[in-house]
Amino acid sequence: MMPLVLVGFAIMMVFFVPTVFQFLWNITVPEVFGLRTIRYWQAFRLLLMASMIFGAGNFLHFNFNR
Repeated sequence: MMPLVLVGFAIMMVFFVPTVFQFLWNITVPEVFGLRTIRYWQAFRLLLMASMIFGAGNFLHFNFNR
């Protein structure tokens, strides 16, 4: 039961987080920097690139300094 709840939560976050990011981008960035608004899949790709560049959401941490 618990893994099913976690999978459901993960799927929900995949759709919720980019929607929040898109909303915040669209109410802030066009007014402040003069850039265009973005769509859902553009927000999803931006978050994916940011997680690859900055390591957000990295659940595997390796310590090679032993």
